[in-house]
Amino acid sequence: MSLQIPMATASRQLKKISTQKTIEMVSRGIWAQVQHPFYSVYGATPYILGNEQGYISFLTALHRHDVISQIPSVIQIATTGHGRSLSSAIADFELLHIQPGLMQSGIEVHAGKLVYNMATAEKALFDTLYISSRRGKRFSKFPELNWKAINKKEFYKLIEESTPAVQKLILPKFKNI
Repeated sequence: MSLQIPMATASRQLKKISTQKTIEMVSRGIWAQVQHPFYSVYGATPYILGNEQGYISFLTALHRHDVISQIPSVIQIATTGHGRSLSSAIADFELLHIQPGLMQSGIEVHAGKLVYNMATAEKALFDTLYISSRRGKRFSKFPELNWKAINKKEFYKLIEESTPAVQKLILPKFKNI
């Protein structure tokens, strides 16, 4: 539904409503109705990504799949766009760039009231190892992993489907875990 009002007017009205704590600004042009029964912080992901490809991954997805018990302080998102951080009233988001070719499999669509994509446990582990090999000390120390939550056959399938260059990056890291 379009109200046909100028953007500046809409922004002022939304800011006024936000003082009542019924909505929160996520980022410029993105607002969340936090008291709505369908609200989920993860539901903001597609709007944050905009035209980029992406999905919830890394430690956030590992925690959601019960692979790690620690609760990450930020929601980590794999994206084809530029890596960046976004702090908002609903959560802190960290977008990490990965190659578009690595977004072919291992992604589940959560199609509840709000639709968003999340990496499988195996894909989240793969992505985390990939970033740790590319970004210096990033994810250099893994929390304790619940290996029962990882399907090793699916994990190795993701490695086999990747390019030889990616395999060379990930396999040494995997042996150290």
